[in-house]
Amino acid sequence: MTAGRGARALVVLLAAVGAVAGVAGCGVRPTDLLPLPGRHGSHDDATVVTVQLANSRSLVRDSEVKVNDVTVGNVDDVAFDNWHARVTVSLDPGTVLPANVTARIAQKSLLGAEYLELAPPASGPPTGRLRGGDVVPLARTSRYPDAEEVLAALSAVLNGGGLAQIATITSELDLALGGREREVRQLIGTLGTFVGTLDAQRDGIVRAIAGLDRLSGALNQRRDTLAHAVDTIPAGVRVLDDQRAQLVRALSALSDLGAVASRTIDGSKRDLIGNLHDLQPAVGRLADAGADLTRSVSFLATFPFPSNTAFPAMLKGDYANLYVTVDLSADNLARNFGLGGLFPGIAVPGGRPSPGPGVPGGVPRVGPLPLPVAPPSTPPLAPAPRPLAPVPLPAPAPLPAPRNDGLLGPALGGR
Repeated sequence: MTAGRGARALVVLLAAVGAVAGVAGCGVRPTDLLPLPGRHGSHDDATVVTVQLANSRSLVRDSEVKVNDVTVGNVDDVAFDNWHARVTVSLDPGTVLPANVTARIAQKSLLGAEYLELAPPASGPPTGRLRGGDVVPLARTSRYPDAEEVLAALSAVLNGGGLAQIATITSELDLALGGREREVRQLIGTLGTFVGTLDAQRDGIVRAIAGLDRLSGALNQRRDTLAHAVDTIPAGVRVLDDQRAQLVRALSALSDLGAVASRTIDGSKRDLIGNLHDLQPAVGRLADAGADLTRSVSFLATFPFPSNTAFPAMLKGDYANLYVTVDLSADNLARNFGLGGLFPGIAVPGGRPSPGPGVPGGVPRVGPLPLPVAPPSTPPLAPAPRPLAPVPLPAPAPLPAPRNDGLLGPALGGR
């Protein structure tokens, strides 16, 4: 009876396998008829999205899709598309995710199965909502390191990464710091103060670096000029080196001149101060004269008469006329010089010339001067002209009282 039950179970199993094979041959997946435990969503109401992965690794169909360790869907298909994996994912209808969601392949445990993790973006706020037909691009997909990679990295550290030298490093540090604990503590405290000061001056350091960057930019713009200067400086340095002896002698002579000038100034300082002190009253009076000194310059041309009243009726306007009569006749010259009887034939003042002896036709002739010469008769002098009436001069304005409050007053001892 037990053998009969086993035979019937075997027949049922074979029939189930045949049915599954027949369904698979018709293009229907067995999971559509017999859903696996833990499978979410259905092909009718599920939200289907596509995730692009650089490497799908061990991610297979029906792998779980989780959000915050909660299963919200399954992987429907994994396909190859242009050198990367294209994973089709079905999500539960109530799953709400942002449009800029990120996807990563994770592992349940060290030896567990892999699943697809969906999460909001790590940088930036979430935007929009993930809907059916959306695609998560390669830029927002990655994977966690698996157990093999972690073990390989640990093996590299333990075997060839210098972990065996930690004991040597520790012993050497112990020898270096042994007996110097107080100094090391002080050093650490001083280092903390130094770091704190640097942090407090961080803004100034940043400004200094920015200024140095601007200076570097300016120097870079004048790179050709600086290169020319660098090429020219050696020639100038050679000239200075050739004339070093002359420069040394010149500087020595300048030093001697300075010493002599210092002695001269020190020796004549008292006399110079005395001269300046004696000059103070004269300069003070000159400063007190002020505008009167400049007004007196215009008076010098018409001294002793003021320029505004010296010749009040001489010029009217901007021009003047002058008429001159010059009489150079002999009688006038003789009369003017008192020689009226000296030359014969020359009339006396007030008469006409008469013909002299031996003058034909009555033409006057001047004969030889008789010796001794008689003094000529002096004609009566004309009455003396009346003296001109004196021109009234205006009374000079009184000079202001001397003041020492001018520009030079304080320096000259004024009040």
